[in-house]
Amino acid sequence: MYSEDTANFYGTNIALLTSGLLRTRAEAQLRKSVPPSLKVMATRIPDTSIISITVNGGKDDSLAGAFLSALVDQFLQFKRDQKARYYRDTINSIDTALTYVPAEYAKQL
Repeated sequence: MYSEDTANFYGTNIALLTSGLLRTRAEAQLRKSVPPSLKVMATRIPDTSIISITVNGGKDDSLAGAFLSALVDQFLQFKRDQKARYYRDTINSIDTALTYVPAEYAKQL
């Protein structure tokens, strides 16, 4: 089963949301660069499982909104890709392990 590190779950997701990787992917989704003055901030709301994401510093509110939407899209896509990679690697490991099992036992598995 896929699981994420619970020790720093929120910190890891906040770091990812504010990373250059997701910024680049969001800009690619928008098909335009956003000004460097547009800053992404993500914080966990205390005593909840909610991460608040804001974009500040831009003069164009519609660009900031579109960028924030693209950023969240890319975050969710990244998480889906990570899970798919994990499951694919697990299945490949099992398939590889089964090649070492004697044929009479492999049928039972």
